[in-house]
Amino acid sequence: MSATQSVIILIFNTILTLGLTIGLLFLYKKKKLNIVEVVLISYSTQGYSLGYIGPTITAFFLISFYFFFEVIFLISFRPLVVRKKHLLLLLLPALSSIWAIGYYIVSERSFYYIPNSLAYFFTKPLFFYVKNFLPYFTLAYKFYLDRDKISLAGTYELIKKIAIFSCYFALAQLVICIVTKSPFLTEMIGNKSGYMFQFPNGIVFVRVSALFMEPKYLSAFLGLSLPLFMSSREYKKVALTIFVGVLTMSQTFTVECLIAVIVFLVFNNIEQVRVIIIAGITTIILFFMTFSAIKEIIINLAVEYKGNIAFTLLAQRAIGRYDGSLIAIPKAEILGLPFQYDLELPVVLFLLDHPVVFFTGYGPGNSNFLPPVYFEDLPYYEKQLSGTRANHMNMRWVFFISEFGVIIFICFFWVLTSVKAKRSTVLFYSYLWLCLFFNEVEVVIILFYVLMSYKNSKEEGLVTDPK
Repeated sequence: MSATQSVIILIFNTILTLGLTIGLLFLYKKKKLNIVEVVLISYSTQGYSLGYIGPTITAFFLISFYFFFEVIFLISFRPLVVRKKHLLLLLLPALSSIWAIGYYIVSERSFYYIPNSLAYFFTKPLFFYVKNFLPYFTLAYKFYLDRDKISLAGTYELIKKIAIFSCYFALAQLVICIVTKSPFLTEMIGNKSGYMFQFPNGIVFVRVSALFMEPKYLSAFLGLSLPLFMSSREYKKVALTIFVGVLTMSQTFTVECLIAVIVFLVFNNIEQVRVIIIAGITTIILFFMTFSAIKEIIINLAVEYKGNIAFTLLAQRAIGRYDGSLIAIPKAEILGLPFQYDLELPVVLFLLDHPVVFFTGYGPGNSNFLPPVYFEDLPYYEKQLSGTRANHMNMRWVFFISEFGVIIFICFFWVLTSVKAKRSTVLFYSYLWLCLFFNEVEVVIILFYVLMSYKNSKEEGLVTDPK
């Protein structure tokens, strides 16, 4: 693309992001949309951002901060009553941060690599806490305040509507890309030109993302909707969702389909959230270990299909994580799980070398202070060397354990799974937690936690404050 086209895309993204933010908030204030609709719609349109500031400054980010300041304003006029367990969650990340700073101060062999100022190292956790963590609590509080205007049934329907809209929009993106072969138009309609490629037969293709930030985020959301369509027997929509999920070429969708089978078919008679989650994650790891054990056979069988369109869409990227075509790094898979070499893998290798950090965490937001040796040969190595790269992780269990430590993660897990509801709700909530292992769906988990904890509806089978 030309420089002029890049500027046009930047301006267009900025206008659309601000327009989405203002429009959604306006409709919320006019009571045309409820809080769940505003949050989930903005969550599903993060393909557009204020690019001149950063790719994470999306409508969802801006709306989250608007509600953050609104909540701060509200509690300045009336006291905020917080349950002890929720106050504990609010304060726990500070323990990890205090440990990180204390360890650096007292240890002569600290693993932290700080190429820039100590002031940045000491203040980074606070910045991370305010930018990435605190908005989740304020969103939860907004869900609580508006709890009489929202429901589980309405949330299910909204997830399905967003999924279907995203499917049709993704198909339109694909058609425009194939017909025009234009990276400029691909970017303008919400996709990333970097995901365009050409099949051996000359057909130009793009991994679709609809209005989501990346194809894997679209695939994750479609995966959430799939059990809902199945339960309501909307089989045409099931087929459409699967078809578009395949077009994302993301392993996330395949894994979520596997998780759905495990939760809704294998463990569907269990009514305890924690039991389903622990049994589910154990089953998933055993599956990946089995796949890893027979990977050589599968890789050899796959050789004859390379170049085939169906194989490329369905399996090439997944198998590429095992055969070295995508990852040519020792220890890239652990317990059969092939960690993404430029995201989770460097951090996981660091944790293996520093097992104590597995329990304590390296501190919120401190990933850019990890030793650069773990990031060698990666595209952003120079940024890690200069201390300006904050490592992002899609596998959120790994992310939270790395940042806060497994002890704090277990505390979060224990509190947020202390809910009861009818079996179908319990199954879906457990499914969300297992999907969280592989992708960023924490805002949906927070929403369902509030609905399951504070709603009291016989129709929805919810229980408030179970004894």
